[in-house]
Amino acid sequence: MPNTLTAGLWYDPYIYANEMLDYLKRNLGMAQRVHRGFDKAPNERGSVIQLRRPEVYSAESMPAAAADVVPEYVNVTLDQWWGKTITLSDKELAFSKQTVFDDYIQPMAYAIANKIDQTLALLYKDVPWTVVNSSPCAVADLTAAQRVLFATGVPEDGNRHLMLSGVQREELLNLAAFSQFQGAGAAGVDTQFNGSLGTKYTFETFANQNVQAHTAGTATDLAGTMSGTNAKGATSINIAAYEASGTIKAGDTLVIAGNTQQYACTTATATASGGAITVGISPPLAAAASSNEVVTVTLVGGSASTTSEQGLAFHKNAFALAFGVLPDNIPGIEVFTATDPVTRLSIRARYFAVGLTAQQYLSVDALWGVKTLNPNMACRLVN
Repeated sequence: MPNTLTAGLWYDPYIYANEMLDYLKRNLGMAQRVHRGFDKAPNERGSVIQLRRPEVYSAESMPAAAADVVPEYVNVTLDQWWGKTITLSDKELAFSKQTVFDDYIQPMAYAIANKIDQTLALLYKDVPWTVVNSSPCAVADLTAAQRVLFATGVPEDGNRHLMLSGVQREELLNLAAFSQFQGAGAAGVDTQFNGSLGTKYTFETFANQNVQAHTAGTATDLAGTMSGTNAKGATSINIAAYEASGTIKAGDTLVIAGNTQQYACTTATATASGGAITVGISPPLAAAASSNEVVTVTLVGGSASTTSEQGLAFHKNAFALAFGVLPDNIPGIEVFTATDPVTRLSIRARYFAVGLTAQQYLSVDALWGVKTLNPNMACRLVN
């Protein structure tokens, strides 16, 4: 049975949880740059919370009647519960609190930050718009991504970001337009010192080790037709007259003839007998589609089974990260959950011992969920 140890003598969950929270603020990559929220009530894995979707307005000729504020909410499932638990020997118990934080707490918090970023970067599969970058990357790749977001109505309000892989950043850093005085002025000289591309072409750029690799499907005949009536707002469509073998992977894209909206395939699908398949799509169907309208699939990356890096140009409101507050009233355990109402981040620290073995345990964990709010506010930079 766990025994309660006196808080403040060696391990104080309140102090460490808040230090970890501060560390998360400074070390998150994509998670720093998306819409965030949390539910202050205690939650557990699988809980569903409501997150308010940022409003989008259009100007009206004045004078005009005032419109009631009707908040729109999206459900986010808190299905990501990750953490790390370690055991401590008498030697570690003799360390100072700062040493424990530097050697153990900080690496554990970094592992959680890393996992949060991985779950967000996987949302590339919901994004229908793609730009295949040059080899090596060129200025034209960034301006092409800028053009896509401009065409889909993404505001240039200082909330645009560009997540790059290590290879993409390397190739851009080698360009005079980014890292030399004659191409970028004083900012280019600064880039040589700090390795950061800074803000370019409306994007606040950053490199992320968690940029995801996408492996395209194996289909070779990429044309089919719509099957039956598919209503506006549908999150999956039926395709007929497709090839009799091969696969479409989540993250490949498609377009319906006569429709300017592109769609990301959200389900991995193997073709059924007779070439009939059902494919999940993002965003939901923009307009009703009927039988025999041509559907063309694109294997992202170029060809069957090609693997490609999925950089992301996105607006803050394209994606959401929502935290649940883990309970901190566990009998017999020193525990504290730190939550920041501004950044909406939450993390829990625990310390306990098992009396029978005198084994000491140190644990940190966090509970969160991610959601694509508007896939048309993002564009993939495919390498």
